[in-house]
Amino acid sequence: MDKKNKVPQIVIVLILALFVGYGISANKEGTSSHVSSSSPVTPFKFTASAMKKSLIDGGYKVRNERLKTLDAYVGIYEQDKLEVRFDIYHTRDNDQIDWVEVLVDSSGYIDLNNLDAPTNPKVVEATTKAAAQVYKFPFFSKDSEEFKTLIAWVDSNASKATKQGKIIETKIGDLYFTMYGQPYMRFLEITTKPKE
Repeated sequence: MDKKNKVPQIVIVLILALFVGYGISANKEGTSSHVSSSSPVTPFKFTASAMKKSLIDGGYKVRNERLKTLDAYVGIYEQDKLEVRFDIYHTRDNDQIDWVEVLVDSSGYIDLNNLDAPTNPKVVEATTKAAAQVYKFPFFSKDSEEFKTLIAWVDSNASKATKQGKIIETKIGDLYFTMYGQPYMRFLEITTKPKE
């Protein structure tokens, strides 16, 4: 694959990420019927199954994983050597999301025959752009101050989370966001409680 095609392919992933995000936002009104009216108010404003459906509609392959006390939907989208992965951990009995992990991974571009090669700035930039788009998932209503705050936080920090040990955290609304990574990878965790 030549270098000219690497960045444009990542643009496809960005478009899919936006599609998935808009799908979740559009499904928010319809998801309230999935949860009993006696359910307590939760920080995530949509259900795990609604997020799963939006990932599938966006071209992600989604599998179910049954864990000891929770279930997880794992959504993966691959384009060339780039992978975007959503892990949606949710309560088995009421479909409420407990936390979400999002990974943008372009480590497939590392030349394993030359591990001492310098980091490719174009791949790092493309990884940052992909993370910046994927992480703008509408965890809040699109017109809300929380969503505007999330967008500003992602825009100002996606390029900073490139060194081991560099952890960037914030609380927006009732959700806690933790971002970290390496030059070719970015991680985002969204939880209902601060990390310990």
